[in-house]
Amino acid sequence: MQLLQVIEAECDGAIVDTLAARAGLDRSATRQALRVLLPELGRSIRAACGRQHGAAAVREAAGDERHRRYLEDPAALAEPAAAADGERVLSAVLDPDERRELAARATAASPARQAQVEKLMPLVASLAMAAIGRQIEAPAPGIPWFGSREGDHFDAPLLDAVTGLFESENRSGR
Repeated sequence: MQLLQVIEAECDGAIVDTLAARAGLDRSATRQALRVLLPELGRSIRAACGRQHGAAAVREAAGDERHRRYLEDPAALAEPAAAADGERVLSAVLDPDERRELAARATAASPARQAQVEKLMPLVASLAMAAIGRQIEAPAPGIPWFGSREGDHFDAPLLDAVTGLFESENRSGR
């Protein structure tokens, strides 16, 4: 299941509604912004996983229980902590220029204004970490547990989880 599908399916779509309310958008505009943000964020997370410090930061965020709450309880996305948690993720995977460029691309490709996209970005980053954490923990074909196979690397399950959640979105998002 891809990340947009996860976000839409959790809590009967209440997550998209909560994101829309937080950004001051309707559901359709929120979904359009997510279609741009998610693949781009996925590429950035995947690139961060290829760097030693980036992989550690992503793994730490993905394992953080606070992030998991955001998938399970959409109301938690309205708390200031949700944006703060997402800001930490964004700073670990995007430099300031990349962040501005991502916001500009999402704004250009959706009816959202830049300020609305900027409100969505940290919340989407928190949701991404929650989904990656869930994927890492859930035994599934193609996502081995760390150390389960000879030659496994620390970041192999992490990279597999990120690829699994963002792969088709990356292809369709171009």
